[in-house]
Amino acid sequence: MSAVQIPNLGAAIALNGSEQLEAVQAGTSVRVTTQQIANLSVGSNFGAHGAFHNTLTQTSVGANQINKVAYNTTTLSDGVSVASGSQIAVINSGIYNFEFSAQIEKTSGGSDNVDVWLQINGANVSDTNTRIALTGGNAKQVAAWNFLIQLTAGQYVELCWSSPSTAVQLHAEGPQVTPTRPGIPSIIASLFMVKPL
Repeated sequence: MSAVQIPNLGAAIALNGSEQLEAVQAGTSVRVTTQQIANLSVGSNFGAHGAFHNTLTQTSVGANQINKVAYNTTTLSDGVSVASGSQIAVINSGIYNFEFSAQIEKTSGGSDNVDVWLQINGANVSDTNTRIALTGGNAKQVAAWNFLIQLTAGQYVELCWSSPSTAVQLHAEGPQVTPTRPGIPSIIASLFMVKPL
């Protein structure tokens, strides 16, 4: 076979795992298949993910107390699961993206704040807190952002919130009509691996 520069090669249409490539292992050129390379990512559980939500309103345990966001529904799960209602746990070490959307509501008049932050294995994660202001009865705000975090196998992440007022809660509603539309979970969250370690 004559030497052809890579830009001049034809494009592969669909790989089936039997294609052979050259790799260097311990300083020696060796032959590997595309399936062997694919197995590396499967073995590390690259692509581990979990998507969770809660269909119930979550009330405060007390003024200025730590509330742990709870989940009662698993939408998707592979290598990531919920334990003890609030702990989103991983089975493989890696860099993970944690995203959430919480429907925060104030049920009384006046103005109140709510703080939202992360904990890993029950310990606060530095510089993850954000404060949201709510004004007026039935005022609602959506807290929605993401964190890039490093977790080791067996660790778990929790989303926490606190307010000086017990009138602040995570609000949920069932499916709506006119027009027909889905329900509003009090929390929607996902955790997925972006890089194995």
